[in-house]
Amino acid sequence: MTQRIGSRLLLPGKKLGDSADGKLEKYIGEEDAISLGLRIDTYGHKFLFLLSNSDDIGIRRTSLGVQKDTFWRFGFNIQRRFDW
Repeated sequence: MTQRIGSRLLLPGKKLGDSADGKLEKYIGEEDAISLGLRIDTYGHKFLFLLSNSDDIGIRRTSLGVQKDTFWRFGFNIQRRFDW
């Protein structure tokens, strides 16, 4: 699910629930994994912000969910664009 707001603002997000069979019960978390992102494009930079309750990367790991009482994580990245 990605939502574009205007020409320079992009809101990517993903909510994944548990969709595994009984073999993976010991790996499945008690809560759903939630990740929200914000990307802002300016004339010389791209600002990327991330908020998530999971520290896993990729669909395979995050689709299993997270354990209860996890911490929220905040990440950011700044990219410089050079126009020659």
